[in-house]
Amino acid sequence: MQSIYHMCPSEMIGDMLYPLNTLRELYPLVYEREMIKYQDHPHYQYLQARSIPKLNCLWHDVVHCFSIHPNLLYRALQERELPVRPERTFFQIPLTTLQAGQVVVL
Repeated sequence: MQSIYHMCPSEMIGDMLYPLNTLRELYPLVYEREMIKYQDHPHYQYLQARSIPKLNCLWHDVVHCFSIHPNLLYRALQERELPVRPERTFFQIPLTTLQAGQVVVL
């Protein structure tokens, strides 16, 4: 694995990814827009207060990424006849840009 991936927000502002709690401070309107997609999640309230002990922070204090290339995910979804949105784009983040001690694999 040389990179990790994060889906680009549909209405990206700037070129930097921020954790939700940071986004709330920097761009409150963008934060509100992004939080709408979590409102119907069954664990929504739990996730807001969930702690990540190894980083000593909250769930919304980090940017969540995945290690599987998006093309492989799309292919697996299509094979199972599940809906995909091929127009979505992803950030490809080289592992060399991550700071040691600030990454946790869950």
